[in-house]
Amino acid sequence: MAKKSKEKMTLEKLAAMVQRGFLDISEQFGAKIDELQAEMNQRFNAVEHRLEKLENDVYELKAEAREIKYLLQQKASREELQEIDERLTKIELRLKKSGV
Repeated sequence: MAKKSKEKMTLEKLAAMVQRGFLDISEQFGAKIDELQAEMNQRFNAVEHRLEKLENDVYELKAEAREIKYLLQQKASREELQEIDERLTKIELRLKKSGV
């Protein structure tokens, strides 16, 4: 009977050791998960900040492109007006020469 008592104590000790091992591993995993979560949040925040900056840059580039397009259209209009004015001047000169 004494033998069974020793075995029971050994099994209880073994069970307690296994339980402590699982608890330690669980705590270690929990700490590591918290650490990784904090790192991931930090990285996601950095990426989000960079994306916001890129969006702002794209918005500014689009605005500048619109302004350049407008200025080019204005320049084309001025060149067209200048060409029309030159043609009109030539026509007026021809009309004066012809006596009309």
